[in-house]
Amino acid sequence: MADNNPRHTILVVDDHEDITWSLSQVLSDKEVNASVITAGSGKEALDKLSDKTIHLLITDIMMLEVDGQDLFIEIKKKYPAVAVIIMTTLPSASYKKEATLGEKLFFVEKPFDINKLKELVLKVFTLQPPSDLTRIGVNLADVVQLKCMANATTALQINKTNQEGTLYFQDGRLIHATCGNQEGEEAFFAILSSGKCVITTSLFHEKIPTTISRPGITLVREHIARAEADKKEAERELAARRMAAKLAAEQAKALAEQEAKKRAEEEEKARKKAEEEAKKKAEEEEKARKRAEEEAKAQKKREEAEAARKKKEAEDAAKKKLEEAARRKKRKTQIINDGLKDLITGLAGIEDYIAAGIMAANGKMLLHDSTDKTLEMEALGTIFNKLYLSVSKISNDVGFKACRETMFTYEERAVIMRRSNMGEIMYFHLMVIMDSNRNHDLVDQIMGNIQTQVQKKLSEL
Repeated sequence: MADNNPRHTILVVDDHEDITWSLSQVLSDKEVNASVITAGSGKEALDKLSDKTIHLLITDIMMLEVDGQDLFIEIKKKYPAVAVIIMTTLPSASYKKEATLGEKLFFVEKPFDINKLKELVLKVFTLQPPSDLTRIGVNLADVVQLKCMANATTALQINKTNQEGTLYFQDGRLIHATCGNQEGEEAFFAILSSGKCVITTSLFHEKIPTTISRPGITLVREHIARAEADKKEAERELAARRMAAKLAAEQAKALAEQEAKKRAEEEEKARKKAEEEAKKKAEEEEKARKRAEEEAKAQKKREEAEAARKKKEAEDAAKKKLEEAARRKKRKTQIINDGLKDLITGLAGIEDYIAAGIMAANGKMLLHDSTDKTLEMEALGTIFNKLYLSVSKISNDVGFKACRETMFTYEERAVIMRRSNMGEIMYFHLMVIMDSNRNHDLVDQIMGNIQTQVQKKLSEL
C-alpha cells in the first residue's frame, strides 16, 4: 500500500497570495507528496520556523518585512543542508551567467512555468533525503551573491574564532570590507577564506568609504578560482609526497629483506621468552582473578547493606509522611467539628432561638441543639431538607439563580433552611427554628463568620 503521508515539508514565502496558493496546490499533489507551509512575509516565515522541520525553502528575493536573504541565513542556521529556491523578477540573466552558486541554491525567474518549478523540486528531493538536514550550512559566497542580486543595502558581520569582519553593500554593490587591520579586496578575500563562521545582518547609516571597485560576484569567482588553484597545488604536493613515500617504501623493503633473517632468529628467542612470560602471566592472572572475585563479593555485600539502609530510610520517611497526613486529617476534622459546634453555640445566642441542626447534603443529621425537647430534630431535619432540595430544583428549572436559603412556617414558628457556599471544605445544610423571622439576618452573619474562621484555620495547617 502506498504511503500517503507527506515525506517532505516545503516553506513557500511570497507577498503575492496567488503565487503561494498555486504552489501549495501543485507541490502537495501525489507526485511531490509534500506538506506545504505558506507565508506572506519574511517575518511570518521566521515565526513558523520555530516549531517546524523544513526540507525546502522557496522564497521571493525581495520581501517587505524580512527579505529573502535574511530568511535564507536564518533557515540555514537551523537546517544547514536545506535546499533553497530563489524566485526573482530582477534582471538576473547576467548575474546567473557570472554567479557561482552552491549546490543547494537555485534560481527561478518570474514569471515562471509552474510545472518546470515542480520538476526542479522533484530533482532537489531526489538529491536530498528528508532526514539529511544537518550538513553543509550557510555558504558565505552564496550570501554575498544574493546580496548583489537583490540590490541590497546592508552590512554583513562575519564572526569566527579570533577573527571578525564586515562586508558593506550599497544598492547591490560590494563597496567596502574590513577584517582586522585589512580592508578592501584584501579583507574580502580574508573573510571568504575564514571557514566556518557566524553571519548576522544589520543596517548602516554612517557614510562608508568605497574601497572595492570590482563587482562582488567577480570577486566571488576570483575567490573560488583561488581556492581551486590552492586545491590543485595541494593535490600536486600530495602526489609528490606519495611518490617520495613510494620510493622510501621500496628502499625500506630491501632493507627489511636483509634484516629478515636476523629478525627471525631474534623472534625465535623472543617466542621462547614470551612462552615463559605467558606462563608466569597466567599464574598472576589467576591470582588476580581470585582477588577480584573476593573483592566483588565484598563489594556486593557492601552494596546490599547500603541498599537495605536506603530502603529502611525510605520506609521510615513514608511512614512519617503517612503519620503526618493522618495528623493533619485528624486536625482538619477537629477544626471542622469545632466550627460546627461554635456555629450551634452562636445561633443559640440569637433572640427567639428555639433549635438548630446541621446536616449533610443528603439530610443526615450531624449535630443539633434544641431548647424545646419535644422537637424530633432528626425527623424534622429530613423533612425540611427534602423541602429545601425540592425548592432549589424548582428554582433552577424556572431559570432563577441557585437557591441558597428558604424559609418555612412550622407550628407558627419560622424554619430557616440555608446551605453553606458551594466548593468550601465545610459544606452542609443548616436548619434553624425560631419563634419569629425577625433576626434571620443574624443567622447569615454568624454562619459566615464561623465559616471564615474555619477556612482560615484550615489554610494555616
